Amino acid sequence: MLIQIREEDVTPVYLQVINQVREQIASGKLKPGERLPSVRELARFLDINVNTVQKSYQGLKQMGLLVIRPARGAIVSHKAPDVLGSAQNERLLKEALVRVMKEARRLGFDKDAVLRLLRDIEAS
Repeated sequence: MLIQIREEDVTPVYLQVINQVREQIASGKLKPGERLPSVRELARFLDINVNTVQKSYQGLKQMGLLVIRPARGAIVSHKAPDVLGSAQNERLLKEALVRVMKEARRLGFDKDAVLRLLRDIEAS
């Protein structure tokens, strides 16, 4: 597992760790059942605070990407591919909605008008 902290990045360090672990799981570099470095090991390697790594691991656990077990540490969840699949779908939908909103604004519609149209579509 390779994680690089970018000091110039405005993204908080714990989110940099979360994002990079997510990317590695999504790409298959980290596979379900694979053990991650301990909190202390990763903190030492990245030269960051142990609490920062702990916060990252807890965030990944809350997302359903990690299982944390005493004495065994953090392990990539067997459900991670499904979780990332739904997250990927949500990201794609969000990108599509951004395009829709840009087009709606170009045509002179505001957010409320778009929401009304969505409700009309859903009702039909």
